[in-house]
Amino acid sequence: MYAEFKATPNEDVKRVDLALFADNLSEDAIFIECKATGNLAKGLPEDLAKVERQLRDYNKDNTAQLAIITNGRIWRFYYFYTSGKFASKHFKTLNLSEDDLETVAEFFTLFLSKAAVADRSARVAAESYLNLTRKQQKMQDARPEAERRITQYPFPSLPDALMQVVAEQHTAVSRQEAEAFLEGHDGRLLRPAGVAGKAAPGNPAPPEAAPAKTTPDSKAPKRRVAPLPEAAVAFVPAVPEPAPKQPTGEKFTLKQGTAHATAYLQPDGRLLVAAGSLAAAQAAGSIPPKQKVLRPTGDYLEFTENHVFASANTAAVIIVARAVNAQLAWKHATGRQLRDFLAHSNS
Repeated sequence: MYAEFKATPNEDVKRVDLALFADNLSEDAIFIECKATGNLAKGLPEDLAKVERQLRDYNKDNTAQLAIITNGRIWRFYYFYTSGKFASKHFKTLNLSEDDLETVAEFFTLFLSKAAVADRSARVAAESYLNLTRKQQKMQDARPEAERRITQYPFPSLPDALMQVVAEQHTAVSRQEAEAFLEGHDGRLLRPAGVAGKAAPGNPAPPEAAPAKTTPDSKAPKRRVAPLPEAAVAFVPAVPEPAPKQPTGEKFTLKQGTAHATAYLQPDGRLLVAAGSLAAAQAAGSIPPKQKVLRPTGDYLEFTENHVFASANTAAVIIVARAVNAQLAWKHATGRQLRDFLAHSNS
């Protein structure tokens, strides 16, 4: 690892904050540009674009396979060995304050460990994530047209319509990818199929690799584990709490403005909104405060527990805080509407 590495020998002023190398200096480099916390925390596009140009210029003479922009809390990963503008090379963002730390540790090991860089598995994983990011953008752009098509003959399901629209743009997505995207599993920690680690929602767990063969003379290197600070130890529970029981029923999602809810249709027609769902702040008076179901969190209200509403329409109005068509607001992965499932349960 080199600090203040002179990436462009002919220009003394251009030095990357940190440069990591494995064995091959020309191919295995990773450049890390460190910025003040305020820069990326505010997310100002002009600031980010400026830093991206810095990293682009560092690669005139030494082309790193990966580049990272970080303020210590937010980590933005870029893959250089691809065409297009620098911003389009971005494939992953990690937020140490919000993301699961065990998953974050997996990503750091996947992209920054010496072994992963040396055997090119970091490069393969970066390519997979970059392709996934581009597919997600294609699906996001195609979604309005896909939603229009499900209302017209031959009335395809939403995943099928989405696959069709994206295919017309010369990009192939699987039904599994389309369903995962429509169900909302398109956040920062989505993992492409075939990349080792925990499987994200909507992605099957990849098969485990066969254990490496060892010889009698081979010895595993000892790893030093840094002790946790006292403040961190205090937050480690002595006994892990059991995972909450997953609600049953057909799953629907609602996304409008700050509102983002997940709900399950019950056999009697009521709708169970899952804990963790977010409602508009104006919904405060819709549910009695004494029930403590909604908790103020920033610009929205968070459901602290599962809550059953008499109907999907009542749930939608309370969550969005205005009149709304529940049939259109609540989305099912297949593109079918609520009434289709209600009619089936009443028949």
